[in-house]
Amino acid sequence: IEATKDMLPKIEDINDIEAKIASLESQRDIIESRRNALAVNDSEFVQRRKAQEDAIFAKKREMEEARNTYESERERKIRNAYDELEGFKRANKENRKRKKFISEQIEEHEERIKNAEDLVQSLRDEYRDTTRRMFKNVCPECGGEYSGANYINAINRFNDKKNSDLEYLKLQGIAESKKKHDMTEKLESLKAELSGIANIDIAQKELELLELRKTLM
Repeated sequence: IEATKDMLPKIEDINDIEAKIASLESQRDIIESRRNALAVNDSEFVQRRKAQEDAIFAKKREMEEARNTYESERERKIRNAYDELEGFKRANKENRKRKKFISEQIEEHEERIKNAEDLVQSLRDEYRDTTRRMFKNVCPECGGEYSGANYINAINRFNDKKNSDLEYLKLQGIAESKKKHDMTEKLESLKAELSGIANIDIAQKELELLELRKTLM
């Protein structure tokens, strides 16, 4: 709004024109009085009278043009200021919508990160328990002990299964940790965007508009 205060014809200038008009009219009246007193009606008087009338007319036209320019510029600046104020109000409305959406996104990401943390910790616990798993020389079908080649085959099967489980848990842990990392980065980005959305002080802008109107009166 402050930027709209360009140069305008000043009321003082218009008042000065009006004063000049009054002075010219006064001079005309003096001449008229002298003519009447002397009963002179020669060509010199007529020329002087015409010159005074022309000067008065020109000043009046100048005054009207200045006044019209002033009023036109005044209305334009006030109208522009009102348009700017309405633009600020619309921007605030959009900002409120955006802030609400981002706040909801932040809550969602915080919940997903918490779930990811729980899952990663669960995978760590399972990985730890799997590394501690020991071979038991007991057949799950008959309950007897393995011997000979069966014993070696059973140990190999146990180790293969253990290593496979550990590799799976490791890969799952890496994948879930990456998801958590990506979600954390996105969360920080959302928080930064939210903190960067500032509402415009509409009350202050309305005061500035009021001050502009006063200066243009």
